[in-house]
Amino acid sequence: MKYITEIVDLKKGYDELREDRITVGMATCGISAGADKTYEKLQESLLDIMIDPVGCAGMCYAEPIVTVMKDGLLSIYGHVTEEKVPMLVQSIKNNIVCSELLLGHSLEEIDYYRKQKRILMSNCGKINPLSLHQYIANGGYGGLTRALKLSSQDVIDEVKVSGLRGRGGAGFPTG
Repeated sequence: MKYITEIVDLKKGYDELREDRITVGMATCGISAGADKTYEKLQESLLDIMIDPVGCAGMCYAEPIVTVMKDGLLSIYGHVTEEKVPMLVQSIKNNIVCSELLLGHSLEEIDYYRKQKRILMSNCGKINPLSLHQYIANGGYGGLTRALKLSSQDVIDEVKVSGLRGRGGAGFPTG
């Protein structure tokens, strides 16, 4: 089995996230609002930008949500139905922001997120949940990578020091 241990492997996922790209929220809430049709219409538009399905960003009220990262500028668009895709595509081709659909240029600009500090859910709506490279580029498997470099006893000691407890109701220590 080939392990992803080389920096080159990790860099591939990072590069996917840094390049110009369009994301479409394709979780259940997005699909029920028509994101699948929005995604198809964007793919048919022949834009020379990667179009990536991503998980839910948490703003179900604004679905379908499309983000556009182009020339270092992030634009987050809401209510991008398939009928509105041509308007968005035209703005992308003309290098202008589609103000009719714009929610903001960062999550912090959007009222829903303004007071939130995302930790566990920080990658939601940002990465393709089926892309192992994107997951790793965002720190996924970091703990496993570290554990594989430790001896068995060091792993046991690390678990004991962590204070982790079981979730079966009794809360027994995991170490």
